Amino acid sequence: MPLVSKFLFGMKDAADCLSAVHMYASEADLKAVQKMFAPDGEFGKMLAENPVIKGETFQGSTFEVRVVVGKEVEEDETMVAGVYAHGVPDFEEWLKLFGESQSDEFLKDFGIIKSYAGNMTDDSSWKKADVVMPMVIHVFKDYNSKAKFDTIFDPTFGMFKDIANAGGALPPFFEQQVGAVPGKGEGAWIMKPATQAA
Repeated sequence: MPLVSKFLFGMKDAADCLSAVHMYASEADLKAVQKMFAPDGEFGKMLAENPVIKGETFQGSTFEVRVVVGKEVEEDETMVAGVYAHGVPDFEEWLKLFGESQSDEFLKDFGIIKSYAGNMTDDSSWKKADVVMPMVIHVFKDYNSKAKFDTIFDPTFGMFKDIANAGGALPPFFEQQVGAVPGKGEGAWIMKPATQAA
């Protein structure tokens, strides 16, 4: 049984920076992979010796998936993913509101194919101490759909500014792309263990 059940990989926002999303069936699988990528782990040592990869720039944030929207949809290489996080006053209330907001009309308008949502763990790079921080992965049908969605995920403008000003969204705010940038490829690379191949 492979440790990683699904792997999304692609460009971040520049040609020399990559993003990856690992999905695990259990916390034990996650811990095993984290151990391998630690500085003294098998892959950590290998990456440190690689002259091409800048291992000191690695960051990792983790969340336990609590909601999946679009469960019947399988990601493919034409899609682009976005990873989002920010602070909230109360996670359970946020999760309820998040689930209610994912209407068919909303998903279609922003080209969202699938979403994963949960609460960020305390050992995450993005986590700010004493701030409750949910994380979301939205999988978009293409780069332009993600770019459109990103116009609303802005605490300084429009609807999201109003939510932030009312205390519903708290700093820090994070966003990261997994997939193509214009002219640099089609989308994210989606890898699955051979046991899950169609």
